[in-house]
Amino acid sequence: MKFKNQVYEDLVKDLINDAFYIESRSNRGKISTIRQYSEVVIRKLCDIPQGEEVTLGNFEVIKKLKAASSNDKFLMGAVRKLQKLGNKCTHTKNPKPILDTDVDSAIDALFKLYASLFILYFKKYKFGSSNEIVSVFSILPPIIRFFVLDNLYNSDKSNLLV
Repeated sequence: MKFKNQVYEDLVKDLINDAFYIESRSNRGKISTIRQYSEVVIRKLCDIPQGEEVTLGNFEVIKKLKAASSNDKFLMGAVRKLQKLGNKCTHTKNPKPILDTDVDSAIDALFKLYASLFILYFKKYKFGSSNEIVSVFSILPPIIRFFVLDNLYNSDKSNLLV
């Protein structure tokens, strides 16, 4: 494994603080930060080490993401949404105000990205095969659990634990 969680601890703390806990932060700044945070999650998903560039629109990154996820539509849709909103907030092409609904969409896409980590895990290791994992899963925010369980149920209605 090339990705090391501890290398990104300080960065992740800063990004979460800047995106969700600074009240005076602009919507544009929140979305830009959520985009940066999503790049760390993608780094984890694709096992990309520190020092290698990761941007949401990079062809090689998208190719790795498609390979790691078997081109999972749920995951790729979340990444496209984060890229689109992130571009709108990072580049100067769009001077229009960024709305609260845009921030809500970015957060929703980030939650779908989080959910994708679990969806991919449970597609590899059947949901319910590890009580410890299911126990940890149960403390996730309800929206993330919903995204995961809905996706798993739609792809395999035979698993009664879902």
